[in-house]
Amino acid sequence: MRLFAALLLVCCNRAENDPTGLDETTDSPTNPTETELPCDIDAASAPWPSWVPEWPGSGRNGSGATTFVMLDDDPAILDLQVVELTAESAVIGWSTAGDADSSIAWGPSPESCPTGYHRTGARREHRMVVAPLEPGVEVHVAVRSSDETSSSSDTLTLTPPAPEAATELDACGEIDAAGSYRLVADVSADCTCFEITADDVTLDLGWHEVTYAEASTTEQCHGVSINAAGAHVSDGIVVQGSAGGDLYSHGVRGYGADEALIERLWIRVHTADANGLRAMYSADLVVRDVLVASEVTQVTDRHYPGNRGIALDLDPSDATGEVSDCFLFGVPHWGIYITADGRLDAAVDTPQTRIIANNHVFADMRATNGYGIGVHANHVEVHHNEIRPLHNGRAMHITRSNHSVHHNIIEAVELIEGSRADGYQEYSDIADDASPHDAGVCSWVVAHGIRVEGGNFGEIYNNEVLTHSLAEVSFGATGLNINVDGSAGSGNEVHHNQFTARQADNSIDCGGGLPMMAGWVRGSGATVPNDLHDNRFVSATDTLVIEDPSLATSSNDEEVVE
Repeated sequence: MRLFAALLLVCCNRAENDPTGLDETTDSPTNPTETELPCDIDAASAPWPSWVPEWPGSGRNGSGATTFVMLDDDPAILDLQVVELTAESAVIGWSTAGDADSSIAWGPSPESCPTGYHRTGARREHRMVVAPLEPGVEVHVAVRSSDETSSSSDTLTLTPPAPEAATELDACGEIDAAGSYRLVADVSADCTCFEITADDVTLDLGWHEVTYAEASTTEQCHGVSINAAGAHVSDGIVVQGSAGGDLYSHGVRGYGADEALIERLWIRVHTADANGLRAMYSADLVVRDVLVASEVTQVTDRHYPGNRGIALDLDPSDATGEVSDCFLFGVPHWGIYITADGRLDAAVDTPQTRIIANNHVFADMRATNGYGIGVHANHVEVHHNEIRPLHNGRAMHITRSNHSVHHNIIEAVELIEGSRADGYQEYSDIADDASPHDAGVCSWVVAHGIRVEGGNFGEIYNNEVLTHSLAEVSFGATGLNINVDGSAGSGNEVHHNQFTARQADNSIDCGGGLPMMAGWVRGSGATVPNDLHDNRFVSATDTLVIEDPSLATSSNDEEVVE
């Protein structure tokens, strides 16, 4: 058995009632790194193809739509290092004392860094990919992290080694023997390109382009299909061809892909129901540094399986999984989605064994009830992610137990009135006569920031959440929405978060029938009340609504009417 690959994380010790998430007695870092950069890091161009959308916004607060109060400032870079180095890629890592953004650029000399990219949002462990590279060619790297008031920077130099020994591939096909393989040319296939059917296969795509589903077919086609254990797939570009294959033709698909490591891929999909990456009946997977650009606009069934940017359907019930440092653009329904075991009946003293961390989800949701992140497994830690819609979308949905959700930056809005060509959603099975809706139709349409629907015995802290409606196009919004299911127990602790719900002028409110609430606890039958404390709830209408005192307690929560 391989060891489960964990994130290189620094745990933040939280003092009770400390809104920053740091113990006030902790000393500030000594000797933080500060280097004046010799090149213009802001002028660098992104390394990925032109079909990847432009990164929305800049800085730690990418949209600037609200002011952060729960994150910790201090972008001091403490330990810049090369985390991983191959013949064609490098992973650069550093930590910061507080929650900061990340920028990187590189080039042939200290004064020249023409290639690079910037990550909005906030994190303390920073991981950036420098690629594609040439073996033996020296590369100079500059990095920077910033909060709203200050920044820190540093530099390093690296030289990629010669490629490791591997069987060279110049065409698509089945890989049915264990070993290392390296792609040496761009390739294409009428349907599936690479199918891995042997355990312990390493497939290095060499930053070549893999195009799949070029010919018309009624079959499901995939760029890389993993049907064995121990696969390592990395360093390449996977593009869905013009024909696209049948429904559910994915960029990367795993089936029984236990102990797989999938990293450093740029994936483009466009046809109905195509996922960027989906693994089913798989255990102990790690997905990291994967970019998905989804141009999918059709979702056949919003209930199951819907559409997902990156999805791990874990099996057996104790299977681990990780999705970290991934970028998702334009996902039309669900962004990152982890599902596994059923909800627990009581609280447990068990650490989180599944990780969703340091990701960015920029959605363009085209079907109802999708979310940027779906937590449908127990024991999931969700931290330092950024969820912001390119056009519209809900943010986070939690339906299971023992979750830890912290230090995420979240925005949510739903657009439903207008042409789908302009990014508006279509609600295919809502009870009215118009799809998409017209402005005279009132339906239960609410943008949710963090929605806990039957999820229980978890902890939610140090998140910045903004939900809002738009003039004449959107109905309701809730920053925190806890729906207590009597069979679930509840018992979530929610503390040191900021939840903001804003309603635009002239927004459709359906005669006041839809919620516009910063915080809302509803339902019935909580065996353990939810514990809300030291949060900040901001709204021009309802700040915090607890429908029944048996559902939740509130202490030291600040309610601000704008």
